[in-house]
Amino acid sequence: MKKVELSLSLALGLFLAACSTDDPSGAQKSFGGSIEGVSQKGPVLVGSSVTLQELDGKSLLQTGKSFKGSVLNDKGEFSIEDVNLESPYVLLEVNGYFRNEVTGNKSNGPVFMKALADIKGEPRVNINLLTHLEYERVQALMEQKELSIAQAKREADREIFAAFYDDGDYDNVEHLNIFGNGEGDAALLAINVLLLGDDSEADFMERFAKLGEDLAADGVWNDSLLKAEVADFACEVSLAGRLSEIRSNIAAWKIGNVPAFEPYVNRFWEDLYGLGKCDVSNAGQGKKVKYAASRFDGLEFTCGEGGTWVANVGGRAVGCDTCRTVKDSRDGHVYRVVDIGGVNWMGDDLRYDNGSIECFRDDCKNGGFLYTGDFLSVCPEGWRVPTHKDFYRLLQSTSADGFADLLAKAGWNATTGALDEDAHYWSSSYRNLSATPVLIYAYEWLTLSRKDSLSVGLSFADASSSYEQSLMTQGALVRCVEDVPDSNQAVSPNDVVQGTFVDSRDERTYRTITLGNQVWFAENLNYDLGDSVETSCLHRALSTFSCSGYNPACYDTTCNLGRGYTWSVAKNVCPEGWHLPDRADVELLLESVGGAAEATLVLGSGFRESTDDYGFSVLGTSYDSGKYYSYAVAADFWTADSTSDGPVLWSFDAYDASLGEADGGIFSPVRCIKN
Repeated sequence: MKKVELSLSLALGLFLAACSTDDPSGAQKSFGGSIEGVSQKGPVLVGSSVTLQELDGKSLLQTGKSFKGSVLNDKGEFSIEDVNLESPYVLLEVNGYFRNEVTGNKSNGPVFMKALADIKGEPRVNINLLTHLEYERVQALMEQKELSIAQAKREADREIFAAFYDDGDYDNVEHLNIFGNGEGDAALLAINVLLLGDDSEADFMERFAKLGEDLAADGVWNDSLLKAEVADFACEVSLAGRLSEIRSNIAAWKIGNVPAFEPYVNRFWEDLYGLGKCDVSNAGQGKKVKYAASRFDGLEFTCGEGGTWVANVGGRAVGCDTCRTVKDSRDGHVYRVVDIGGVNWMGDDLRYDNGSIECFRDDCKNGGFLYTGDFLSVCPEGWRVPTHKDFYRLLQSTSADGFADLLAKAGWNATTGALDEDAHYWSSSYRNLSATPVLIYAYEWLTLSRKDSLSVGLSFADASSSYEQSLMTQGALVRCVEDVPDSNQAVSPNDVVQGTFVDSRDERTYRTITLGNQVWFAENLNYDLGDSVETSCLHRALSTFSCSGYNPACYDTTCNLGRGYTWSVAKNVCPEGWHLPDRADVELLLESVGGAAEATLVLGSGFRESTDDYGFSVLGTSYDSGKYYSYAVAADFWTADSTSDGPVLWSFDAYDASLGEADGGIFSPVRCIKN
């Protein structure tokens, strides 16, 4: 941990000048006997070492006298015997493992804490997080303001508590005890919980060191990102009801009384978010979080009748689902849960170490893990790696305002990387990109690229590409979704009614399906107008490597698949009692089968991975040369609608259906719908 260094000459001058403030005679106060106290971050474990260093009362330098002791019991109590001092000023240090208040378990790593004390008349000194923060700040205050030790300690205590709470008149920090009955004791326990969070003890010590360095400089907690990290954790555990779990963990030690620390945990995040108090005077009133560094910035809360702030999910299209969280039982990591487009997502990148990971930007502390091995089973129980459909809905739901909700800390909180750096998220969907018996599986991923602006899209990590092979070796992030049944499918395939219709104009018979209240042609219209300018036979597009692009040799040369029509003809080409569908007809069809995402798979026949569950039998009659490589089969159908940009087509690519404008002079097939 970084220390604020004092030169000997400066420190000596300060204390000579300040001596008369603490003791007009300037005399040292000798001491003989035992020094006792408790060491707590929860209680430090039995046997941990405790060291006492005598400090010169004028220079605060170590005199060379040092005494050893140890922690005696489960309460963290220690004793140092046969202490013989000329100066009343001492520095106490403890180093050892401790009981973790959040988990209730013994820590996996040690804590190192200090306490600066004046033992005149009080040979009992406690060592805790606040005494350590005080020690670092006292050194700086004596250098900056030329204060005495006593003055510097009082000023440091006031500043430290003010960093967490705006007001409060508490006891000296070396007298506080997390099992005490005072308000300061409750505040100390709350601060212990806040700083510990859900991270590892190593992460906690790093956070604690940052805070100590920050406060030592000027007595103010300036690091807004660290404050937001602590407040967001406090919000999550509070609204998820986990404070009672933490209380139970501490009470289970059977060491002492557990003070009312919960109000202090809540005060910290409520005040930082700008919510303030919640009581009968403002019950029912709403406020939005106003702290830009927080993941919940902009989330609306309502003051409930019970005097607690309640997250208002309806106040945001995307955001914290009542600050719901999920805890990974494998390692204790806690993740936000956000509902976006009807899908429950983890609001943070997965950080489970499955033994096959790298760290994004080599930052294992702040970044998600990059999974290079078996990522399909990496999500915790009840959660899974997202499918193509999940990502499709995500982008559809967050595309407004430059993907603002995708990037928002209170939304999906996407990792984007730096300029000219891509961030990838694994999908569980894949395609066989090979036309040979040798399978080339390409798992899909969501890519976020920052160049001149942010671009977001889905693509396949092609294992046959040396560039993408290298990316796959580097790994990709994982964002888990809750594994629940898809509730978007309005009509079951089992409820589809098969039928036929005979076109009286040419006696051609067509298969039909009844899907809900809609009756559709289940094959392309094949009515010959006898006009080669306005119609053309449809040819089958084949999905092979040799058929990339628009190679005429890859098309079926018969008209068995139906005919293509220009838009002007298509508007009136359906037989009597039937019509060309409009946008609303198409959208209802897609809604009935679960949405546009992966509609090709359940409505298509002959596409890779398609199953044609509904018997709609979309056949590939064109190529999509952009989204899924040039050899990906596609299909386009006319609608009756148009915009200023042209007539509207509804299209199927390798996975999804979509609506968009096209040149009305091209030949596209028609699927008629019954009036």
